[in-house]
Amino acid sequence: MSRARPDAGGAEGVTPRAGSGLLPAGAPSWVTRGAVLVAALEVVALLVAGAVGPLVGLGVILLPCYAVLCWISLPTAWLTTLAVLPFSREIVVPGTSSALWVPTEPMIFVFLGVWMLRALLHGARSLPRSPILAMILVLALIAVLSAIGSQFTFLSTKAILSTGWFAVFGFLFPLMHGGERGFQRRTLVVLGAAGLVFAIYGIAFIARNGIMRWTGNAMGRPFFPEHGTYSVFETFALTGLLGLALAARRRIARILGFVAAGVITLAVILSLARAAFLALAAALGVTLWHLLRAGRGRTVLSVVMVAVLVGFSVARFRAGNFVELHAASITNPGELSNLERITRWLAAWNMARAHPLLGVGYGTYEDSYFSYRILTLHTQEQFRRMGVHSEFFRSLGEMGWLGLLAVLAFIALVFRQGGQAVRAARSPADRSLAIGLMAGFSSYVVHSVFNSYGESDKVVLPFWFFTAFVALLWSRSREVAPAD
Repeated sequence: MSRARPDAGGAEGVTPRAGSGLLPAGAPSWVTRGAVLVAALEVVALLVAGAVGPLVGLGVILLPCYAVLCWISLPTAWLTTLAVLPFSREIVVPGTSSALWVPTEPMIFVFLGVWMLRALLHGARSLPRSPILAMILVLALIAVLSAIGSQFTFLSTKAILSTGWFAVFGFLFPLMHGGERGFQRRTLVVLGAAGLVFAIYGIAFIARNGIMRWTGNAMGRPFFPEHGTYSVFETFALTGLLGLALAARRRIARILGFVAAGVITLAVILSLARAAFLALAAALGVTLWHLLRAGRGRTVLSVVMVAVLVGFSVARFRAGNFVELHAASITNPGELSNLERITRWLAAWNMARAHPLLGVGYGTYEDSYFSYRILTLHTQEQFRRMGVHSEFFRSLGEMGWLGLLAVLAFIALVFRQGGQAVRAARSPADRSLAIGLMAGFSSYVVHSVFNSYGESDKVVLPFWFFTAFVALLWSRSREVAPAD
């Protein structure tokens, strides 16, 4: 710490102020500069809000402040974006057919801009070597090639750019900085806390309105458009908390983690999203499998006990009949939603038949659907522009067999590296985190069979940083332990 000069008459440890006789009156402090800047931004924000809208005006104030936070600490700014992720809303840009997730995407733009500027001024880290990163680049190349031959080139370009900035923010930054000062654990804590808050929010909604089909679908609104997105986000939060609980050294932290995971599990079940039932079963199965292989029998009993308590809670809400009914309808071909999925999948199949190698173009399924739909299967939604309800069929229709095979290879690679990260973990904590990450990734793969969430920030970002953390733990498991 610097000291004031004795001949200046300043007390030791006191910073001279402008206008005090120690500094020229025209030399404002950084606090004064900041206050003037904020005041100027407020004036501009008021003018913009009156001309365009209050959200844009608010962004004029908050985004520069966020840019300053990015400059001070990129990891803190990244976690801030994650913290506001559940509150994002899809806003259509006036005068265009495009939409932005606000505030998530504007914050990502600012973050990436500051990150690039810092890299130019201070130098960038070398890109880590990762087989998963290499496979993602292969997928990106296939998407670009499919866009070149697409009937809707502009739509493909927009979809590639959107996927690109989500991947750079959600995957590349955690991959490069995830090993710093507990960044990985802090990310899972923020995600788990957000998931717990919205689980309680949804359970309170069910307690107030009762358990019915519409309440399950609406329990996350207005923050989540429907129960599918809600259940996927909550499942990522659940498995992240599960990994933290398994890795906790203190018993109280482990108990609190399991309780929070149980609350989120209850919320996912009450959402009545049928794919979520299968996803929860996959997450539980992967967790128990790895715990049994690691010889952690007592922990297995704890996980089973949490599952039993969740079952009693479902009975307490008198939701057992609804859950059983919706679970049974998964294999019922006469169910309207199942029939609609079949028609959408058949359209994707027809796209692949017409364009077997590279499909109709990345990000163009919705607009291409009307040329490939099956009219003999009459459903309520057959004339509606909507998604394919499956990430795998979306990949097949938009990127052809080449794209689907690359997606399957990518998934197999993540499972392979995740399994190695569990088996060869450098520490019990790393093994526990890897188990939680693999449970989350497995649940998302099951969700992806029945739904497509490629455009939702609330699903895409957790998917990317779960994948990045699997790659990090795999890389750490391959490091040679230092000699004593």
